[in-house]
Amino acid sequence: MLSHMSDALDYEFTFKLCYNSPIRIPPLSRVGWSSCGGSITSVTNPHIHPMSSGIVDELLYYVQRTGDEYVNSRLLDTVKWSCQVSNRCDGEYDYGKQGWMSERFCHCEGLLTEHYPDGSPASTWFALMPWACGCILEALTGEAWEADRLQPSGK
Repeated sequence: MLSHMSDALDYEFTFKLCYNSPIRIPPLSRVGWSSCGGSITSVTNPHIHPMSSGIVDELLYYVQRTGDEYVNSRLLDTVKWSCQVSNRCDGEYDYGKQGWMSERFCHCEGLLTEHYPDGSPASTWFALMPWACGCILEALTGEAWEADRLQPSGK
């Protein structure tokens, strides 16, 4: 089973960024947002979405059974990415209240569809997406939050 899981994680990692791409469009360019740990929706829909944060528990399961340091680093990237996607204060992402989040984070200029009132492009959607919040809550409230379990050795 773990070999099948390894194959599935390898496939997921083809969509999940392991680096921080330079972002030039606000609001993401202004708030210190990082693409590392986020997952691109698809090759034809190049924005980062929170759905793949829902695999945190699966990543942890795999790491606990294999001690795989690389997968552990990708797990930590995913948790860190998940912690930055909701407004920490009203309007932090130029839309919404504290705790709100969008489903679309444009790490590149390939899918900029939202615009500010002056016509300039925005790197997020100005829309509350409850399903996206649910994905992040699932990622950040599972077994991974037992801090001693985030390391393969249980330290």
